[in-house]
This record gives sequence, structure tokens and C-alpha cells, in this order.
Amino acid sequence: MNLTRLATLWLALTAFTFAQTPAPPKPAPTPTTEQTIYVPFDKLEQVFENQERGVFLPYREFLEMWNKLNLPEKLKEKEPPVEGVLASAFYGGKVTGDVAEIKARLGFEALRDGWSRLALGAGELSIAETKSTALLNFADGGYEMLFPKKGTYELEATLYGRVVRETGRSTLRFKLPRTAVSQFDLVIPDKG
Repeated sequence: MNLTRLATLWLALTAFTFAQTPAPPKPAPTPTTEQTIYVPFDKLEQVFENQERGVFLPYREFLEMWNKLNLPEKLKEKEPPVEGVLASAFYGGKVTGDVAEIKARLGFEALRDGWSRLALGAGELSIAETKSTALLNFADGGYEMLFPKKGTYELEATLYGRVVRETGRSTLRFKLPRTAVSQFDLVIPDKG
């Protein structure tokens, strides 16, 4: 076979192979979201003319818009009813003999600018160690948190409690700070 024919045949096969390779798919067009906002909202009936028409808006977006318009002004006018709140609490631990060792993780929200405090009570708690982004103080027979400014804070602490054993039952008494959301996990290795 002639060298020229062989080269021509090779070029033809190569061109045919590349011609068969599909082109990469075009990216799908990005969907656009149409948003129309009608202001003033108290005259919507006049804007829409009849009851068959309406505005659809995700509730989350509505709340964001509403809060941007109304909430900041109302908050500026009033002080919060409390200086701070205990927003969440998680307690987890185990009983060893007559002692319960509990690891506590508490989440706080300081609501006022500048220094503020939140009384926790629970003066009977035996706290061994703490780590916090705020200050823990013992005053007037109970614990309190001191916050330097408005924001969120955490407290991690190790608590100890005594297990009282009586005939047929054992008792562990903890007077913990009250919160709306809490979880308490305790491992008790005894039978029954």
C-alpha cells in the first residue's frame, strides 16, 4: 500500500472519530424569579380591582420584610421586659457510687445593651469548674450570669450531686435553672 494512501486513510478515520464525539451539553438557563411588591399594602383591593387576584409570597420572606419595616422601631421604643434569658440547657452525666457528675452546657441571650444580669437561682448546686463567654457570679444565695453586652453566650460547667439511697429507692435532687428548652441524660449503672 502506498504511504500517501495510508496517511489519507488515517486522517479520514481520525476526522470521522472526532466528528462522532458529541458536543458538551449547554448549561441550563438559570430560572429567573419575578418579584413584584405592591406598596402601600393597605390599598391592595384597589390595586387588584377584584377578589380573583392576589399576591403570593413565601411566609419567611413576608416576615423578613415585615420585621425590617416594623420591628426595629418598636424595639427602639421599648426596653425588653427582662435583661436576658436562658435559651437552652443540656445536661449529661453518670452516677458513680453515691455521686452524680453532670456536664452542663447552657445557652444564654442577653437582651440589653451594656452590662446586664440574669439570676439563675440554684444556689444549692455544687459547681466544680466552669468555662463561659460571660461571667458567673454567686450573689444573694444563688448564681447569676453577668453579660457585658447584648448577644449570645454559653456556659459549660461540671456539677456534682449526692445520690441518697433508701430502702428500695435512690434519689438525686438537683435544683436546676429553669429554661424553655432542656435535655437531661443520666447514666445509672445500678440494676433496677
